[in-house]
Amino acid sequence: INPLQFLGKTIYFEETPHPGYTVGYMARVVGLQVPCPGVDIEWVLLLRRPGYPRVPDEYVDYRAVKFDEEAAALALPDDLPQKGIH
Repeated sequence: INPLQFLGKTIYFEETPHPGYTVGYMARVVGLQVPCPGVDIEWVLLLRRPGYPRVPDEYVDYRAVKFDEEAAALALPDDLPQKGIH
């Protein structure tokens, strides 16, 4: 699955920052870092968590989060936010 398919979609993610402790949250994929051949750059997702306006967007290593990739790829992108709403 190509992670570019997740751009603009809100997905349920799970992260395990410490062994035995998993955090689940909804976030919209608002940007991507794309791998480049011959360089040590990997896929990174730029996530925006709805409902947390004071938290800046967060870059997350694609391999560090768990989510249903097939369901996310089939989902439609979110509607564009209305003017003046973040």
